[in-house]
Amino acid sequence: MTRLRFGLLLGLLAVLMGGGAFALGVVVLDDDGPDTPPGGATDEAAPDDTTVDAGTEATDGEAPAEDPPGDVDPTWIAVVSSEGDEAEAQTRAAEAGATGLPTGVLRSDDHESLTPGLWVAYAGPFATPAEAEAAVATLTDAGIGGTYARCVGTTAQCT
Repeated sequence: MTRLRFGLLLGLLAVLMGGGAFALGVVVLDDDGPDTPPGGATDEAAPDDTTVDAGTEATDGEAPAEDPPGDVDPTWIAVVSSEGDEAEAQTRAAEAGATGLPTGVLRSDDHESLTPGLWVAYAGPFATPAEAEAAVATLTDAGIGGTYARCVGTTAQCT
């Protein structure tokens, strides 16, 4: 075997070993929970009657939400969609981000006031229902239908 072939074989072996180590690390370290998006927003919210899951992360250059929805006090979001698939929710959030609103994706399981089991693409969070309704109007005007305002927090906070 020539030195060149040996070097190529050794390089290929190193690449394969590195890839295997990476894959093993992902399997061992993945907690199957929602990923924490840039900016620290970690919640996912889902509505009762639509279908679309963020750790919530800002999309298309938008600034991430200042506080995760529902962390301390109830907050309001404009729900874009609720999905069973996180990637689809991320796509819908990115579409909504084109309006200039801050957007993200939430896991509904993390919020008592939301229907569990969904990934929610949203615009917000907002401090008041009126701000969330204004975002709904902005999204609707941009051709993103089916949006609605939703409280994110505990059941007691949102009633």
